Formats: sequence, structure tokens, C-alpha cells
Amino acid sequence: MNVSLHASLCDISTKDIMFQLQEPFEKLSKYLTQEYGGEMENLWIDLNLSVMSANSCPPFPFRFQKRVSGKSKIISGVKLEDSYNVGNYGVLPDFKILQESTNPLEYVMKLMYDSTAILIDKKSKFKGFKPEKFRAEFIKGCEILGYVVKN
Repeated sequence: MNVSLHASLCDISTKDIMFQLQEPFEKLSKYLTQEYGGEMENLWIDLNLSVMSANSCPPFPFRFQKRVSGKSKIISGVKLEDSYNVGNYGVLPDFKILQESTNPLEYVMKLMYDSTAILIDKKSKFKGFKPEKFRAEFIKGCEILGYVVKN
């Protein structure tokens, strides 16, 4: 399963955090790209760091799409390949905790890990999928990067 963690939206107050997350998200995504069974080929988890957009729309719930077209090149101008069997959902931090945290990156990593509990809830929809293995690897990947996500 190809895993992609993204911080796709930010505000002025969170742009530094978004930039700091790029490398750990890239490394963790690469680490988590493994076989977990089942039909899900891609998992995209999007972190919304924009206070303004968070006030107008909640994070999107888990959805599964058989095909996501890569044809739209409106934003980037780059044609992407179609993606198949994609699980996708959004995560929204508590902005007060994020701003007051002494280690905002660890807070975000813990939040992202906690969000993966949704995969356990969806397990019955994806025969053979092992969300427990995914979550264990998430913990391990974060530890490799120096983040503690589970006490």
C-alpha cells in the first residue's frame, strides 16, 4: 500500500510547522509504504493546518474510491497517473494545543497516529486488511524519526 501523509493547507500562523513537517511526512510515508493486505492500494491522510478553512469546513471523513483521476492538472499543470483503490481522509488539529505545544511536530505526529484508529473501524470493509500492523508500523516509523506517539 502506498502511503502519503500531507499537510496541504496552512495559514501564516502555521506555515512554519507545515514546512517543518514536509521531511518527516515524506520519510514516514516512505517507511509506511508496505504490504498490509486487502484491496486498499493507496492511503492518503491530509492534515489541515489552516485555521480559516477549519472554521468553514470540517475535515473530510474517510472515503474509499476505486479510481482517482490524475487528469486534472488545473492546479499544478502536471499530469499524474490515475490512482486506484484509494483510502483518504482529513485530520484537523486543535489549533490552541498546536500553538501552545513545546513540540508541535510531536503533537502532529501523535494526532496523525491517533487518526489511524478510523482504519480499525473500517477493517470489515477491506477483507484481509491489517490496520493493527499499519498502526504498529506507524509507531515504529515515528520512533525511528525521534517522535513518541504512544505512551
